[in-house]
Amino acid sequence: AQHGISASENSFGLLRWDLSPKPSFYALRNVLRAVDGDSAPVANPGGMRLAVEGAPPDLRQLLLRSADGSYALVLWRDVSVWDWTAVRDLAPAPDRVEVTMGEPVTLARRFDPVSSDTETRRWTDPQRIPLDLTGTPIVLRLLPAIAGSGPGRRGLHTGGRRRGCASTLVAAGPSQLMDTVDSVRQD
Repeated sequence: AQHGISASENSFGLLRWDLSPKPSFYALRNVLRAVDGDSAPVANPGGMRLAVEGAPPDLRQLLLRSADGSYALVLWRDVSVWDWTAVRDLAPAPDRVEVTMGEPVTLARRFDPVSSDTETRRWTDPQRIPLDLTGTPIVLRLLPAIAGSGPGRRGLHTGGRRRGCASTLVAAGPSQLMDTVDSVRQD
């Protein structure tokens, strides 16, 4: 910590007082790389058809479309990953979901931006992708079989946890993702 500045003042931002990056700086950089800088949020009813089955009530999701026709699906749970009282990391129990493709996808790539700046897994022609979600975001880069097709596509849906019914996604905005990324430990 910088001399003369309180601990609470030192916990703001992406850089320390000496301009060295905090872990949240790297997490945000990795998220931006994984989703593609040319991406834009997809508004219903545009987008691609897929479902998130077993979605817990605290699931947050954002679907972005790139200029090349690929998509980035960002998934995370709205759970705390930091104990402010004990000043330590928390490890929320993972919650298993399955992303089910509602249309052909030729390639799916997984990124875990809080822990890595590179792809951590890939699937060719997936129909279902199992994921264990915690409080940190997971990015799935999806390449539809017909990348670039537009207006006829349907929106993203999320399946109910126990009932298996589908409901229209109300996507969390980028500011909510920033809050999640910023909650990564600031030391």
